Amino acid sequence: MKNLKFSDLLAIIFNLLVIAAGVYLLFDLNVVIWIIAAVILLRGLMLVVGFMRDKEYRNFWDLIAGIISFIFGIFMFFGDSEDKIMGLFAINVFVAIWFFTVGLLHILGGMRIKQLQLSGKSGALWFLTVIGGVVMIVVGIALLMYPELLIGVAAAIGLIISIALIVAGLIGGGLCIYRIRNKDEF
Repeated sequence: MKNLKFSDLLAIIFNLLVIAAGVYLLFDLNVVIWIIAAVILLRGLMLVVGFMRDKEYRNFWDLIAGIISFIFGIFMFFGDSEDKIMGLFAINVFVAIWFFTVGLLHILGGMRIKQLQLSGKSGALWFLTVIGGVVMIVVGIALLMYPELLIGVAAAIGLIISIALIVAGLIGGGLCIYRIRNKDEF
């Protein structure tokens, strides 16, 4: 390893940081909450941008769902999570209300798509949108009735992401070390 390049050193450090992030995630549920917040926030942004770009088939309900999702994502990111029990309860209620509201808006949007009939090709689209909305409402109600569901799901997501990060760091670091040791083969 006497000819170690700066880029090789950076790759090793990066992979060690990925492993450290995976280990850290095993012990901190807040990171999973931030991931859920990011998904909701980006979903909202995607719906708003989609509404702005698609002038021909604009769906007002998508715009409302996008704005609500974006606001919920912001609140989840910057909400106070110091009190873990109340923080998790508040996030659970927040996510449940988001699922319920966006589900209702998807049902309304699906009905709007059915009205437009989008050149006769919307048969399955409106139906899938309505079914998706119903599923989201059911998930929202389930989260309100059984708050431990979100905590369990968040813990499972955190565990999966943690394991994936640790494995990715080990593989990346191993490949980097192999490449450094066998420079002649590359």
